[in-house]
Amino acid sequence: MLRILILAGTLAVPMTATAAVFCVGSTAEFQAALDSAAGNGEPDEIRVKTGSYSLAAQGQPLIYVQQVPEDLVVSGGWSDFQTIQCLLQDGGPLDTSLNTSLEHELFRILVPTASAATGTPNRFEIRNLSFVGGTQSLLNSSAVLVYDLSDSADILIDRVFFGANSGFFGAALSLQGLSTVMIRNSVFHANEAIEDNGSILIGPGGESRGIYFLNNTVVNNQVDTPESGACGGLCIEEPDDGNSDYRALIANNVLWNNAYTDLRVGAAVVSFYFNSVVAEAVIDPEQQAGVIDTDPLLSQQFLDFTPTSTSPLIDAGLREPAPVPDPPFEQDWSLGTLDFYGGLIGRIHADGVDIGAVESPYSNTLFRDRFETP
Repeated sequence: MLRILILAGTLAVPMTATAAVFCVGSTAEFQAALDSAAGNGEPDEIRVKTGSYSLAAQGQPLIYVQQVPEDLVVSGGWSDFQTIQCLLQDGGPLDTSLNTSLEHELFRILVPTASAATGTPNRFEIRNLSFVGGTQSLLNSSAVLVYDLSDSADILIDRVFFGANSGFFGAALSLQGLSTVMIRNSVFHANEAIEDNGSILIGPGGESRGIYFLNNTVVNNQVDTPESGACGGLCIEEPDDGNSDYRALIANNVLWNNAYTDLRVGAAVVSFYFNSVVAEAVIDPEQQAGVIDTDPLLSQQFLDFTPTSTSPLIDAGLREPAPVPDPPFEQDWSLGTLDFYGGLIGRIHADGVDIGAVESPYSNTLFRDRFETP
């Protein structure tokens, strides 16, 4: 049974009115919540209970087609407390999984051109989830697709795992249009693009502002039957309509062991800081510093992306900027409070932030338990 709670604006994003909060424990409830959120005219939060959710039986992905521009937050790892549904978020990204066993897409968000008419950009957030085994045989599709025809919506993807997905042009994630994109503290692992544009494909619109790609781990992604200039990792296309103001800030990422090139960027202005990358193909970065081109020395355990005690990633990342009024693009970002796995250590500890999605329990060669208070 779909549970709906009405809460005051106390969610992770600023809300100007009351927000509808949906607690879901099945794919049917999830789709019903998306349908309701698409047209109810208020900010919405969908809390997904911890578990594995197969979409294979329903034969199609979860679909959200926005009818009224409002904010939407989707997050996993929720559990009940006594009789209160979805009160505790005590699970990590790997504990809440959407999968199809390579039968079709997993999640699709569509924003029509009419959404721009309100003059109030809306915001999407996807947090603390896994998308596994999604596929699509149609061109320009991927396991998770967000298509904003208005170029007005913002999106945050935080602490999300994309693994073993397959598709044309952006196997795991394709973000088309949108105004500002922020992807942080997330892992892209073992995805396969059928032809090109690897694991992540960003297609900026003519009115898009830019992308922040921060503290992510993009490793072991493949390209099948590649075309010339194939990209296995992060691929950012040239903006539509000659948008020369579009910017890309790429910092603190592990881009490693991806087929062909780890990174291809067609943005107008690129800032590239403190990344671990071996096969990069950045087009004329405006600013570049701290690139590490040696083995990042991540854990060899399955689905463990933690830097080992001798990793060059430890404390080597770019710190987030201090808050200032009306910041320019390069200073208008944050790292978040948690790394990919979560825990009491937090996103930053000791002498600085680590490069990649996971904060190491090591600092200056000394072990620190990741659940120990820093």
